[in-house]
Amino acid sequence: MDELKIGDKIFQVGLVSLSRSFRIDEKYRVTTEDGQIRREIRGIYTDYSLTIGDVDQEQYDLLIETLTSDEESKVVTLPYGRSGTVTFRAAFENISDGISYIDEDEDGNDEYFWDNLTVTFTAFEAKGVSM
Repeated sequence: MDELKIGDKIFQVGLVSLSRSFRIDEKYRVTTEDGQIRREIRGIYTDYSLTIGDVDQEQYDLLIETLTSDEESKVVTLPYGRSGTVTFRAAFENISDGISYIDEDEDGNDEYFWDNLTVTFTAFEAKGVSM
């Protein structure tokens, strides 16, 4: 199991895949008369895409509620580099999951078990900006 930290909550999850992309925000980009490109970088943002599985269903429900809250952003801690982590403010976008199986409870009612949660964390702060 791996830990996913969102705000002050820690979720025990099974990490299926984790990828990151680096988004470069420029103040300007111009091509000079001699054909040279000039630009000034405002910031480099690290965005993550995460797929998890093998989560206790009670924790899963709490995680879904956390990810789909109406807050503008949340503080998240994710792996960065070989052995470190990075903590940053991010919006949670492109959240999806699916039913892995349906079971019947003691009263004969259907219980739905969700899995394969995928979420994109879009950084609100440039890399190197401390919290």
